[in-house]
Amino acid sequence: HQIVRMLLANLPPGVTIPVHHDTGEWVQHTHRVHVPVIVPQNLNHILFQCGPTPTSMERINCQPGHVFEMNNQAKHSVSNCSDSEYRVHLILDYVDKDKENDKSTSSPQQYRRPRRRILLQPGEQLLQTRRSIDRALDCGKRPTPTYMTLGAQKAGTTSLFEY
Repeated sequence: HQIVRMLLANLPPGVTIPVHHDTGEWVQHTHRVHVPVIVPQNLNHILFQCGPTPTSMERINCQPGHVFEMNNQAKHSVSNCSDSEYRVHLILDYVDKDKENDKSTSSPQQYRRPRRRILLQPGEQLLQTRRSIDRALDCGKRPTPTYMTLGAQKAGTTSLFEY
């Protein structure tokens, strides 16, 4: 895997980031992972929601130690409803480093992985990530990145995706 961007995002008390979705060439190719580092003592003071539309957004658990991947092409928003405590998340975007994403190949079609049908069991849960739909029973089986590139918002680390 290749880290495209990593930052510590600080959300002061009483601040809301309204419903939006991320855009840009990098968004459709990367995975977005959140690691809550500092959260208000009262976990109900953080309202983090994500979903395909503003009316279908669901709350995401943001307690320390709960690492989660979110689809930031979907609608999402966050509010820190605390009057005195900050919320800090480590946010990282990474791309799968495989033949499908290797821009140096002359014919990407020849390297596409064949898709196979998977028969789902009744009641089986699926999890949506940015570029895939995964079975809940496979959760946690994806390898983690092996290194990090530290950066900040608007500091140019996103451009690493292009090189």
